[in-house]
Amino acid sequence: MQKKYLFIRFVMFVMLVYLSSCQPAESSVRYIASGSGTLTVNYVDASGTSQEYMGPSPFELDFSANSGAQLSISATCGPNGTSTVDIYINGADKAHDTETAIKSSASITVP
Repeated sequence: MQKKYLFIRFVMFVMLVYLSSCQPAESSVRYIASGSGTLTVNYVDASGTSQEYMGPSPFELDFSANSGAQLSISATCGPNGTSTVDIYINGADKAHDTETAIKSSASITVP
């Protein structure tokens, strides 16, 4: 009975150490929005909060995000302007959109 109890304690200890060492994988994220004239950009930041940028083109933002994070960016530049948005994850362009006279938008979940 004593050996069984020690084995169960050992297995529980190993599981606890394993689970406490599991960290969500972090990915590097880059948002880029560009267009002609003044950009209005709406995006979700590293903490999952919606933000807005209004200013000259291009808009660029780099941050780290955990696996499962919801990423989103959209941009417009005037009533007839063309805007482009990109979401890069670990250097690869994972979401892209270009639109004229309407909002360009891209979204993705970090793998």
